[in-house]
Amino acid sequence: LTEIIGTFHPDKVIVRLYLPQEAISQQHTLAQALSAHENNITTGGYVWCYSDLVPETTIKNAIELAKIAKVNLDILWLDVEDIHTPPSVNWLKRAIDECYKHGVQPGIYTASWWWWLFMQDNSEFNHLPLWAAQYDFNPDINTVRLFGGWSQAYGKQYSNSPVDISTFRESEVD
Repeated sequence: LTEIIGTFHPDKVIVRLYLPQEAISQQHTLAQALSAHENNITTGGYVWCYSDLVPETTIKNAIELAKIAKVNLDILWLDVEDIHTPPSVNWLKRAIDECYKHGVQPGIYTASWWWWLFMQDNSEFNHLPLWAAQYDFNPDINTVRLFGGWSQAYGKQYSNSPVDISTFRESEVD
């Protein structure tokens, strides 16, 4: 990440906490976190949510890897955007309960199109922080088109070209 950090000067890097079942090795997470730490950049983490994996195990694996990689989990972002094995409402509830069981604040990362398609705009998770994927190249978090009953977005990923770039409210930063 050193070259990317040097180009974009982020205040925080949120790394993917790869699961043992994924094709990309957990070493990738460790290398990214180490690179961020070596560049004096704060880290955060997210985990991809697959319905064919046990939610409790998914969360335990993510938290364990975050500890090993020294990734700060102020919020463990639950990335719900998979179209092949999308998590259900029940899957998310179990994952969220597991986060709380471990003293970790869960948050939801998703896009409005996914939420409408797979959650039918379900609003029962609107008490959690939302990190919305809205690739409009506008960093203004107040321009997020809200969905799912959320009254505001905590984060906005506004670009994925050439790298994923987001802006956040409160203690979170670009």
